Amino acid sequence: MVAATNNQVVAWKFIETESTGGTGYQGERIVWDTVRQKLTQGEGIAIWGYRAFSQEERSRREMDILLVSKDLGLAIIEVKSIAINDIKKVEANRWKMIPGFYKEYLAPIEQAEKQAFSIINRCDRNSFLYEKVAARVIVALPKITRRAWRDKGFDDNHLTCPPIIFKDDLERQPDLLDYIANNATVIRHAASTLNDQQWQQLLKQVVSPIPNKTPPVSQKTTLSPRSQAIVHLHEWISDVDWQQTEIGMQIPPGPQRIRGTAGSGKTLLLCQKAARMHLRHPDWDIALVFFTRSLYNLIIELVDQWLRYFSGGEVCYNAKSSKLKVLHAWGGTNQPGLYSTICKASRVQPKNVSHFPNFTPETALAAACRDLLEVTTIPPQFDAILIDEGQDLIIDDDALKFKGKQPFYWMAYQALRSPEANTPELRRLIWAYDEAQSLNSLVIPTSKQVLGSELSQIIGGSSGGFYLGKIRKAHVLKRSYRTPRCILAAAQALGMGLLRPEGMLAGITNKKDWERIGYQVTQGDFRIPGATITLTRPQENSPNPIRTLWDKELISFQFYSSRQAELKALANCIKHNIEDEKLNPSQDILVIVLGNSFETKKLQEQTANHFLDAGINYYIPTAPTINFFPDNRHNVFPNRFWNPDSVTIAGIHRAKGNEASVVYVVGLDYIARNESNITARNQLFTAMTRTRGWLYLSGIGNYPMYQEIRQVIQSDSTFTFTFQRPKRDVSE
Repeated sequence: MVAATNNQVVAWKFIETESTGGTGYQGERIVWDTVRQKLTQGEGIAIWGYRAFSQEERSRREMDILLVSKDLGLAIIEVKSIAINDIKKVEANRWKMIPGFYKEYLAPIEQAEKQAFSIINRCDRNSFLYEKVAARVIVALPKITRRAWRDKGFDDNHLTCPPIIFKDDLERQPDLLDYIANNATVIRHAASTLNDQQWQQLLKQVVSPIPNKTPPVSQKTTLSPRSQAIVHLHEWISDVDWQQTEIGMQIPPGPQRIRGTAGSGKTLLLCQKAARMHLRHPDWDIALVFFTRSLYNLIIELVDQWLRYFSGGEVCYNAKSSKLKVLHAWGGTNQPGLYSTICKASRVQPKNVSHFPNFTPETALAAACRDLLEVTTIPPQFDAILIDEGQDLIIDDDALKFKGKQPFYWMAYQALRSPEANTPELRRLIWAYDEAQSLNSLVIPTSKQVLGSELSQIIGGSSGGFYLGKIRKAHVLKRSYRTPRCILAAAQALGMGLLRPEGMLAGITNKKDWERIGYQVTQGDFRIPGATITLTRPQENSPNPIRTLWDKELISFQFYSSRQAELKALANCIKHNIEDEKLNPSQDILVIVLGNSFETKKLQEQTANHFLDAGINYYIPTAPTINFFPDNRHNVFPNRFWNPDSVTIAGIHRAKGNEASVVYVVGLDYIARNESNITARNQLFTAMTRTRGWLYLSGIGNYPMYQEIRQVIQSDSTFTFTFQRPKRDVSE
């Protein structure tokens, strides 16, 4: 999983990581506002509240203000919100404070130097940056004038006086960067300014880190072209994505909504955000919640990677002792979930799926949450709850809602503490979703659905779109990193039915929102029914590099006269992948079967039998072992999706959230027979977007939708269609 893009810094960017603070907040605010106003030359990024880790000293360091400049390198501004009478004496680089002050001595320059070296040491481990990043440090005293400093006897010409930005300097200096360049203490010189490549590497190291990835290791000395491409895909990291950098670093004081299409990095981003929160506030109770149980291992692995990365290996994820909890939405007998955890805190016996016969897991969970809300007042127990796969925790049925609100979300909201007593409605409920991946509900988890009409005004409405500190309340992620451009565009076109002869079934109905999800509208006006619309998805919004690694087709569709013929061809293709192209059966290859629960199980069994006949090991998610079809008579492993040396055959509900280099989607006829069903098309969209490289679609029979599929594939990321208002409008 990679979260990055090739967008460039063109001026200064500013990130405030948290809009509330403790000691020294007001002074830091004064300096930060000046930084925002007076950094006008060159390019770079300024961060208020940046945290780094020093492996050498095994300590985490939070910098008041960090400047990363292409011209100057690094600059640390250490802010001290003290009055002149708080300082008794300046002794070299130490300041002796008056009796009763919270510390006997302050050493701001030494403090800033240690912070700077924590970044320098990380940069020096990068071969492009070794000893090439300059660094400066300076102290800011927003409550002390230069004259007051001199009158106290701390003359700025004294040999022991550190470089300082005084209150009057903040007010009168026209260019703050020049002042820092001329006055700050240089603790690391560089022979020259950074070139473009070094600058991008510095940005990655400082603001958009990627945990160490372990690409698959081949035992073969000679790799096939496809295997070579897969290795490159695993190793690929693009440039900094500023939107994701901002989201990952910032901690909102209230609810936040993140909308992003498949492969946009929502899961990776939430794991990073949760890890940063935990390290910044280790006393907070944080829950990272998701719906698909087969994602348990992946999410725990990602959280652990981020914790180890940001802490220099000091902190790892421990499910038993950590105050950061990775929780399935439901919870089981041996594994707590958010619902069961809240039930326990409320002293209510939790329910399970068996209490709601004939309900889907999604609606059963909603009913359980509604029942809990009706019988008790939920005690606040979390400081932040982050929800992935938010679309799966929404229900259509008004009878299952709690006072008009989505019961799972309202339960989570009630379980949150408010960070501010005077604004109890502000609670850190953060949810990410993609409405196109909803497999059971057509309702979108907007703030109104989640919080109700009155509280939805917290996000947008009369309260505006930002919290204090320019922290956005809602984000739309336009870039997709996993799925190649032509496949993502085809999946979205088929999911919405853009090229259906009868008109689109679902989708966006205005130019602004198409652009927000990464498309350009090059022709047409959505305000005119019957208008000819042309959409295209530019490469910059789907930066997956597979097209530079593979010059043959990435997506294909075949239909067959019988299921036996379809599955025989499938087995032959996979045998070629494994034996001739030397692909790893597990995680390089994924087979997804379509259809309802009965059709899925039947097609899984048929596929498994063909694999056995062809000598291919298979794995059915939750099964105890390979080449075994799970049933009610045997123990199952609900968190297990992959098994070594075997090809996973999964239904869409299990496959959702997982990914592979080569994805085969079989049983397309189940969708084509009911092509006007939006939920069925969402299945197809979700299945298609599991790939990070190649996609092979197949079905049996001959249906009108097959022509639509061919037309979509041939369109290659650009679609022209006649606009008709859809049944389901998913515009913002």
